[in-house]
Order: sequence, then structure tokens, then C-alpha cells
Amino acid sequence: MVNAGYEIIEKIKIAEDDFIVLGYSQSTKLYVTWRYDEGDESYRWGHYIREYLDAKLDMLARAKDAIEYQRYTQITKEIY
Repeated sequence: MVNAGYEIIEKIKIAEDDFIVLGYSQSTKLYVTWRYDEGDESYRWGHYIREYLDAKLDMLARAKDAIEYQRYTQITKEIY
């Protein structure tokens, strides 16, 4: 899969149709992490990074934040 010239090389599913993806562009020599919504096929909030391991850490941190947010909203719904 390719988006805006970036080949998607990894992804983490964080919800039914929501992913954090990691891409790489040969032309720019940059990695990118995006939030991807499969429902409306949109990539959002790109972080552009030079080094692979830094990009991987960013991808994992974004996935962790998204999962924690889901957990918080689930707990909140159960309380109210």
C-alpha cells in the first residue's frame, strides 16, 4: 500500500477500523507515522522522521496513546 509516495511498511490496529501506520519514502528518505481511518480511507496527523527506530518508537507511542484513550472512554461509559 502507498500513500503520498510513502510505502506503508508496518501498521498496528488500534480499533475496528483505525490503525497507526509507518511508511517510508525513497525519494525523501523520510519515515512517516499516520493515524489511518479505514472507514473513510484517510491518513491524518503525519509525523515525519529521519531515522527508522525513532519512527518505530513514535508509531508505538501513538498506538499506546490511542489505546489508552479507548480504555478511558470505555471506563467513562461504564461509570455513567
